[in-house]
Amino acid sequence: MTIRVIHRPAKVVDGLEALDREFRSARWAHHQLLRIEDDQAEQLDLVADMCAPGLRRVGRILAKLRRRACRAERATGWSPNPRVELRKTMAARMRSLKAQRDADPRWKIARGWLDASADDAPVKACRRKAGESDALYDARVARRKRRSRREEKRLELYSQIRCHYDTWNELVKQVDQAIRSVRAVRKTGQSARWKHPRYDDPTTIASDHWDLVERGPVWWVIDLKLRAGVRVRLRTKAGTYDGVPADPDFRTLKLTRRRVGRFGWEYSCSIAVNLAERVPSGTGVVALDWGHREHGHATADQGIRVFTWAGDDGQTGEVLLPIACRDLLSELDELKGRLDTVYAARGEPELNRARYRRRLNMCGVLTREEQDWLRWETRQDRRLSAMRDRIEHIRRESYLKAIHELGRRYRVFAFEDLQGQQIKDLQTENQMGRRKRQNRDLSARYLFESLCKQSGAERITVPARNSTRQCPACGKLREKTADLLVACDACGYVGDRDRDACRTLLARAKEALAKRGASVQND
Repeated sequence: MTIRVIHRPAKVVDGLEALDREFRSARWAHHQLLRIEDDQAEQLDLVADMCAPGLRRVGRILAKLRRRACRAERATGWSPNPRVELRKTMAARMRSLKAQRDADPRWKIARGWLDASADDAPVKACRRKAGESDALYDARVARRKRRSRREEKRLELYSQIRCHYDTWNELVKQVDQAIRSVRAVRKTGQSARWKHPRYDDPTTIASDHWDLVERGPVWWVIDLKLRAGVRVRLRTKAGTYDGVPADPDFRTLKLTRRRVGRFGWEYSCSIAVNLAERVPSGTGVVALDWGHREHGHATADQGIRVFTWAGDDGQTGEVLLPIACRDLLSELDELKGRLDTVYAARGEPELNRARYRRRLNMCGVLTREEQDWLRWETRQDRRLSAMRDRIEHIRRESYLKAIHELGRRYRVFAFEDLQGQQIKDLQTENQMGRRKRQNRDLSARYLFESLCKQSGAERITVPARNSTRQCPACGKLREKTADLLVACDACGYVGDRDRDACRTLLARAKEALAKRGASVQND
């Protein structure tokens, strides 16, 4: 049994006011959960000053000197004095104060105060499981623990919330994950703190109590229960998701609200589905050759050719990405080039544009020109991120559709074994431009193989050596060239090098399967 999550945009049909109250309640509950952690952090700061007086003051001075050093590294004109010697002195002082704080027993008690249990704390409830014997139940009751102070505070807060209890459980998981992440970063010696949700930040509600009212070919109509007698009707574009059975086992539904513009909101829906392990219904073998070709192939007017395939039944075909994906890739490259050109014209000493932008965000003092550039750069970077997400979505949908169609005919998927030396060659200086272009194509190839694995298909790898050069008609090696159509000097055969590579890989896959079958029979 596997769990698949369907992510799709959604529209609110009815109950918009009730849904707005639910999102506000969820954000308030999130604030209150983090406020419990804020109170604990304030108490820890006070105890740290008691254990090592001056620790917080030295930390504030170090933070200010660190910002000055960042400013001095990137500034071309005047910058504040970084006070390098003072920074070294303060860093040594901070290390000694931390050692003094850690050695004090009061600090250890304060750190575990919220996770510890009070002497008069109630014992956790213990429900009896179905079919459990009296002896096992009594043993579990004897091992019960008392509630910690954090659990007591959360239980007190739970009586005040107005959001759905499934949303509450999801918020508790988010806060616990934030605490673990902050602690992991602090162990490395860096400062970190959890972030309170703002009004325009994305907010998510969750519920296991919802009904699928209508399941159309494109749009699904969902009835979501918020509270007793309060329901919201949604329309989500989940019908286009391939691979959902006719009678699915649905689980939790999550609805996310994001800010659009100054006054608008957009919604997205995530539905968890229990899926049985998928077994391909086909019985044959298909070989796939990877090759990202945007132009120059016979079906260039239909889209980007990413894979060519050949089956043992004589059928051949291609896996194409739609033209919209090619247009997005061209627009993406054009926008990235524009960003690099504008940054190069500024003449900054920092060569890495992203690192320079990160330093500007960390510094507190910016000129008007830097503020304007940072605002424009951030806006364009958001456009790039949205375009990348759209390309990833189109690629995944096209791959899933192709895999399901091939899975109905074939049982075994044969891929070329990409050698590690080919990856190392792309790291050389003379191949730097090629590496940048092919990095996303390699990621797309691995995505296709991972989706094949999720579909339950059997995958094998065959040697790819000279698969493009070997002639499928006579078996001789042809001239090494980058042309798509290649002629064989020995027999005169002319064919598409990618399709010919598929035929070669298919023959090698059949040989590998035959050897494996013979070895199994001998055993």
